[in-house]
Amino acid sequence: MSVTINASGAYSVKRAPELANLNLRISAERPTASDALEAVRSTSSDISATIRNLAAPKSEVSAAIGSEELDIDDQARDPAFPVTSWSMQQLRTWSVTPAVDDKPRPPPHQARMMTMVEEEVQEEKVKKVFHAETYISVTFHDFAKLSAFIETTTTNDIVSIDGVDWEVTRATRKALQTRVRQGAYADALAKAIDYAAAIAPNVTPRATEVHDDSMTHVRGRAYGAQPVMRMMDAGGGRAEAMTFEPEPIEISAQVRVAFALNL
Repeated sequence: MSVTINASGAYSVKRAPELANLNLRISAERPTASDALEAVRSTSSDISATIRNLAAPKSEVSAAIGSEELDIDDQARDPAFPVTSWSMQQLRTWSVTPAVDDKPRPPPHQARMMTMVEEEVQEEKVKKVFHAETYISVTFHDFAKLSAFIETTTTNDIVSIDGVDWEVTRATRKALQTRVRQGAYADALAKAIDYAAAIAPNVTPRATEVHDDSMTHVRGRAYGAQPVMRMMDAGGGRAEAMTFEPEPIEISAQVRVAFALNL
């Protein structure tokens, strides 16, 4: 005779972030298309030049990308280069014609009908506004240098922070995923052993089916672990230095296991 025991298991671990992916938005609004383009192009060029000085040489990064044995995140975490990788989107432009402000008008019976000529003159007064925009994504492993970079970069009024995503390296993520999978199975097995002890104390349950329900990798921003930016001095007052206090990244696994108990 055989009894089937179905048990679920769960396990999670938390790890301090090792990488921060900063997303910058560079956007300008100008009266002419050329002015908007030049503002964004000039600013993005200056920021790119700064990032290149903080990033490892492209030859080293390319070697990491092209080899399955190398982890680009780990290989690029050189103390001399706080940036592990970065990219910039293609610049885009568009124009907008602002709506004419609605001014208080007299009652209909007192209103004077606007002639077609007056309408044309009114349209000519409304000029287009031109926009240009691009995004830069840059990954830091040195959070102190990240803070300094943000403070310097955001002094330009057309640069804004579109978000910071916190991550661990690929090697760390793989190791933690293995750990949570094994932990989830161990949790299910412990439950099955408890049930088996009540049915047949001297019989050990044997796994016959394993269902991996989910693997959750919780990134910092995506799941609510927002970075906390503080500007404090040693005494607790305000100071110029900005620091990040990201919440830990959580990786978890859930599993369902069928055990057979031979009586």
